[in-house]
Amino acid sequence: MKVLVSFNPGKKIDNFEGVRLRKCIKGALEIASIPYTTYIGDEYDVAHFISPRDESKINEVISNNIPVVISALYCESDPTASWLEYKTNKNGLRTTYLSSKGLRTLNKATLILVPTNEAKEFLINSGVTREIEVISSGVNLSRFDFSRTDEKEIFHRYYSEDKTKKLVVALGDYTYMEGISSFVKLAKKCQNSIFYY
Repeated sequence: MKVLVSFNPGKKIDNFEGVRLRKCIKGALEIASIPYTTYIGDEYDVAHFISPRDESKINEVISNNIPVVISALYCESDPTASWLEYKTNKNGLRTTYLSSKGLRTLNKATLILVPTNEAKEFLINSGVTREIEVISSGVNLSRFDFSRTDEKEIFHRYYSEDKTKKLVVALGDYTYMEGISSFVKLAKKCQNSIFYY
């Protein structure tokens, strides 16, 4: 099996989240020894997209009878990868909704991946009818292991933390509230450490 991983960041726009997600997808494929390509003209068995701006590419892939997987609502601070739009009413209240292009694009997918159950419910309530699976977003620690000296502190920079602080990173499925509450209790006892989960 070979996977197309497609995301083309916009020029002169902050695309850090989209680029980071693309790198994590590539990293996961590398760990699983699954070949991938970033070129849509290549041969592949599955296509993975993260942006509604790739609708024309998604149409091309679908016309070739290739399954399409879309990761949605992982990068909403990235204008190139965002699926949401916002409106502010007269009272200053901001409303969040799925863009019409986002809805149209997601309803073409074979499978949609989202980070939380709330995101899944939001898409269903917004009119998405395709299969949706929740894949919690973990931190791919291998992406922070760099040989270059100037990149050794990237994990702390990525989370805007001082490099002298103690960080605890928990990866896993927090489906059961007992598990997450135990972790929160542990975090409260360790006042000198910062917990990410």
